[in-house]
Amino acid sequence: MLWQVLLHVANHSTDHRAQLLQLLNDLGAKTPSQDYIFYVYEHL
Repeated sequence: MLWQVLLHVANHSTDHRAQLLQLLNDLGAKTPSQDYIFYVYEHL
């Protein structure tokens, strides 16, 4: 059961982050990529 709670927390925060990024995008703000692979590539 603990793994299910942790999975829910991770997915729930992802949903909120996506909603916030969409709102910022709608307002014309440039938002960074959310893909981990791009983060790693930029910080090599």
